[in-house]
Amino acid sequence: MDISVIICTYNRADLLSSCLRSLCMQKGVDFSWEVIVVDNNSDDHTKEVIKQYTGVLPNLKYVFEPKQGISFAKNRGVRASCGDILAFTDDDVVVDVGWLKNIKSFFDKNHDAFCVGGKILPLWEVNPPKWLTKNFYPYLALLDIGESVVEMKSPDLWGANLSLRREAFDKYGPFNEKVGRKAKQLYSGEETLLLDNILKDKKKIFYVPWIKVKHFVPKERINKTYFRKWKFYHGKTKAVILDNKSHRKFLNVPLHMFRFFFFQLIKYIGYRISFRSNAFLEELELISYAGYIFKRLEGV
Repeated sequence: MDISVIICTYNRADLLSSCLRSLCMQKGVDFSWEVIVVDNNSDDHTKEVIKQYTGVLPNLKYVFEPKQGISFAKNRGVRASCGDILAFTDDDVVVDVGWLKNIKSFFDKNHDAFCVGGKILPLWEVNPPKWLTKNFYPYLALLDIGESVVEMKSPDLWGANLSLRREAFDKYGPFNEKVGRKAKQLYSGEETLLLDNILKDKKKIFYVPWIKVKHFVPKERINKTYFRKWKFYHGKTKAVILDNKSHRKFLNVPLHMFRFFFFQLIKYIGYRISFRSNAFLEELELISYAGYIFKRLEGV
C-alpha cells in the first residue's frame, strides 16, 4: 500500500462527510491508497456517515477507539494502517483535488524527506473580525508561509495536513498520549513533539505549498474567549511535557516561570495602557504562562 490516509473524528459527522467527499474527488491517483477513519467514541451519527462511503472510497476502514483523545486515536489509526506513507488530516478539512497525488510525488522525488506538511487555508463559517490577522492563524491550525518549498527548522506544521514516511513514525513516534485534544479540553502539541524528535535527529521536514487543504473555522472559534482558552491550554500542555532537567521549584513550579510570568505581566500592562494594537497577543502570552503555572500547581 502506498498511502494510508488517517482521519480521527469525534462528534462531527456532517463535517466528516465533507472531508470524505473531497477524498472521493482526488485526481491523478495511479497508486494504491486507503482511508482509515478512527471514531474516537462519538455519540452522533458518525458511523452511519462512514457507511455511506463504503464501496465509494477505496479500502475504507472504520476503526473505533474508546479512549478519548486525539493522540490515542491517531496511534490507533497508525496501527490499523498499511501504507508506506501516513497522510494525516482532520474531520473538518476539505482536501485539494491534487492532495494525494502531490504528497506521493514529493516523497518520490525527495528521498531524504521524512515528513511533509502543506498549506492549510481557512474555510470561514462567517467573516472573521478585523483583529484576527495571520498572527493568530496558528491557534486555528492554519498555515501559509508562502509559495516556495521550505525546509523546516522548527516543528511548526499542523496535523490537518501532515504526512510522514512510515519508518519516520516507527523510529520517532508514537504520538505522546499525555497531550493532544481531548473532547473540550484544548490540549495540543502531539505532532509538534513528534516533529521535534525528527528534527533533533537532523532528518528533513518540508513545507510544500501545493499540498493544500482548507480547514473549516466555525464562528465560535473566532472570538477572543476561544483564543484565551486555547492559549491557557497551550500553557498547560507545556507543563505536562516539562523536561526532566532538575529545575529549582516552588510548589512544583520551576522558579523561572514565576519570573517569566511577572515580566510578561508588566509587558502586557504597558501595551494595554498605551493602547498598542498587539496588546491582545501579549495578553495571550501572559495567559499561556498562567496555564503552565496552574497545571504544575494542580499536579501532572
